[in-house]
Amino acid sequence: PENGERQHNQILQILAVGRSVSDHSLEQMLAVEMQHMTRGTSLVIVTSSLDVRWVREIRVLKRRGVRPLCVLEDPSSFGGDQPADDLLANLHLERIPSISIRMDDDIALALSRRSAARMTSF
Repeated sequence: PENGERQHNQILQILAVGRSVSDHSLEQMLAVEMQHMTRGTSLVIVTSSLDVRWVREIRVLKRRGVRPLCVLEDPSSFGGDQPADDLLANLHLERIPSISIRMDDDIALALSRRSAARMTSF
């Protein structure tokens, strides 16, 4: 198995073109997979879904000791008609760490800024 920067780049490439092929919503998928996530598990949710119902499942996981991070691809910057403001506000109220990514943003830079902000806040 590969590791290091090459593996990191491969993971980012796969995520960049990933598509859901399931008929299940993000809320349903989180509910189904919840049993496999134990205390201390880090969970990164990469989505453009503005449906706030999946945030409830994250709240439950967070109470169980799972550490979530939401990377929200803002659909309005990709031609969608709804901004992500309501969902981001909901995530903020639930104290769920999140990053909003807009079209042409450098995802690696956005993630590194988030990491640097966390480190300087302690």
